[in-house]
Amino acid sequence: MPEFDQHQPTTFCHSQLATRDVQRAKVFYNELFGWTFDDVRLPSGGVYTRCSVRGRDVAAFRQAGRDAGWTLCISVHNVDTAVQRATRLGGRVRSAPNDVLHLGRMATIEDRDGATFGVWQSQARAVTPLVGEVSAACWHELSADDPADAQQFYTELFGWRARTSHELGREYTEFRLGTQAVGGLVKTPAPRTPPSWIAYFSVRDCDWAARIATAMGGETVVAPRDLPTVGRFAVIRDTEGSLFGILGSRPS
Repeated sequence: MPEFDQHQPTTFCHSQLATRDVQRAKVFYNELFGWTFDDVRLPSGGVYTRCSVRGRDVAAFRQAGRDAGWTLCISVHNVDTAVQRATRLGGRVRSAPNDVLHLGRMATIEDRDGATFGVWQSQARAVTPLVGEVSAACWHELSADDPADAQQFYTELFGWRARTSHELGREYTEFRLGTQAVGGLVKTPAPRTPPSWIAYFSVRDCDWAARIATAMGGETVVAPRDLPTVGRFAVIRDTEGSLFGILGSRPS
């Protein structure tokens, strides 16, 4: 899978976990994905933790107050412009644009349905991300109460195209940028979960990874199951309840 220095604009580029216990998160995600960590002191006095595999960035942690959870970030040319456009479309700013060290500029936005995501403007050659390989993010999916409204919001904001099918026995929408699949969209399985974006991380063995996550104090929300032509997936809550997915090949 590719390793590269810059993400194409309007594709997912970064996953950031807000956690109340950074050390506990390190233990959990190191055991599950083999991530290593580099703590960088922020000018405000806090710590920003870069998570990596073989020296390539895969995610980041920051200290959370009440807003624990994963935020999925989408690459943009200009964060401030993206925020202005999102608000014109009916979105709401959760955190205003701010600089993250020398790495980039970020803001978080809530869409019209209530799902939160980030926009990220990377500094030139500031990070060397790893995507698609084992232990890195490989897919991003939105569950929305109103999928039709979500389609309109994101296609207008990012220029994505939406392609809807019923191949897996349910309505599933794939967001595309040109020929590239960017992410997925499904209807929220109400009333279990609020609208949200979820990142899926690649694993070699989905069943093994789900067992490890549970043994480490997490919870398997969706037990490992097969998706035709895709692989085997599960949905996990970590030790603080933050939701993410894992995706591996089906057993041969």
